[in-house]
Amino acid sequence: MKYRKRPVVVEAVQWTGRNYAEVVAFVGRSLQHDETDAWGAYVEIPTSKRLHTTAWEGDWIVRNETGELGVLDADIFEAAYELVEEES
Repeated sequence: MKYRKRPVVVEAVQWTGRNYAEVVAFVGRSLQHDETDAWGAYVEIPTSKRLHTTAWEGDWIVRNETGELGVLDADIFEAAYELVEEES
């Protein structure tokens, strides 16, 4: 048997290290973050599977169909998703 992954539409925002307010609005709550860390800017994202996961600069924060949040590396996100035109 063969199976195909269903097309899934997700909401997402990319963490740039300078858009904390945008990420907070997307997640819906204040988050632990550091824009001056020696390794780069990060923000902690709450997930259902763990207490939180870290998004580093360039990572995408994704909300799936069931509302769960996750973090994807930019290369993985861009390989798996394409922009969907909004219906008016």
